[in-house]
Amino acid sequence: ATEEQDDPTWEPTHTITVMDEYQLSKSLHLSYAATWEDKWENDSPSFYLPGQKRGEEEDEVTFEYNVKLNQKLGPRAEHTLMFTQEPESTFGSTADTESTTFGYDFVLRDLVVYGLTFHAAAQYELETPLGEADAETERTTTLKTGLSHSRQLTRRLARILAYEYTWENSNFHEDGANEKHLATYSLSSAF
Repeated sequence: ATEEQDDPTWEPTHTITVMDEYQLSKSLHLSYAATWEDKWENDSPSFYLPGQKRGEEEDEVTFEYNVKLNQKLGPRAEHTLMFTQEPESTFGSTADTESTTFGYDFVLRDLVVYGLTFHAAAQYELETPLGEADAETERTTTLKTGLSHSRQLTRRLARILAYEYTWENSNFHEDGANEKHLATYSLSSAF
């Protein structure tokens, strides 16, 4: 049997987003959005199961909404509360899971020296598989903290040095929480 090379194809996507925002006070900002997306994905695996047609298309529909409340705590600090949900069957959604996420972010800029930024975030996510009787909900808690320093080297080139620590635990993790340390050195160029 010979393996055929599949030609790249266009995969059309329709996206509709409705959003609004309100400046509730000088330091308090509320924004919300709802996004409906319909993707046609051409199924082109390297092998095909018996009865599967070549070039079979899959229609993936998602509907997600989110709300953000941001408060500035002076000229250098701000924090944000977030809520996101992907409903199970709203507007024809074909999602495999119902997902709800609660989040909190805190940012402090110019900590000790100019360009040094501290950030911390906490996220709690609930994911329930759809279409399964007595499906167990996965509860994931993620905590992140880090420092980054940005310095403009030239008018168009900036250097960014960053460190981030991530701790993630779930009721599905049998060996306890996952921890990740990430250090990056990057150059950013504006054209």
